[in-house]
Amino acid sequence: MNMGRFVCLCMTVLAVSVGGCLTPLANIYLDESANGSTVTASVSTLIVVTLASNGSTGYQWELTQLDTSVLENTADTYLPPAIALPGAPGSERWEFVARAAGTTTLRLEYRRPGEGQEVDPADTFEVTVTVSAPES
Repeated sequence: MNMGRFVCLCMTVLAVSVGGCLTPLANIYLDESANGSTVTASVSTLIVVTLASNGSTGYQWELTQLDTSVLENTADTYLPPAIALPGAPGSERWEFVARAAGTTTLRLEYRRPGEGQEVDPADTFEVTVTVSAPES
């Protein structure tokens, strides 16, 4: 067997034997339509929640419930509107990483900063997230 074919064979065996380890987990993308649903994820899965938001109204999404031992909030960003018109709505993007097996409620409330819990939020978004343990 020549050296080129040997290297090719070794690379093929290596790719087949570790291929499962290199397969990325699918991300989960949620929007308003997922409100009230249950989501199942695996440890290390990225969960992205994108919700309509209009910064010019004084309202913003606030994370009000989450078991951080199950899901970790890794980012929250305001995305401006595609067309820059005064008062045009944008969106907020929240990112969470599944850290451990378990179940948690992910709840966001659309409210003005500084409003206490005695004031009802203008809107809510809530999903139940069940994270499964990695297969061994």
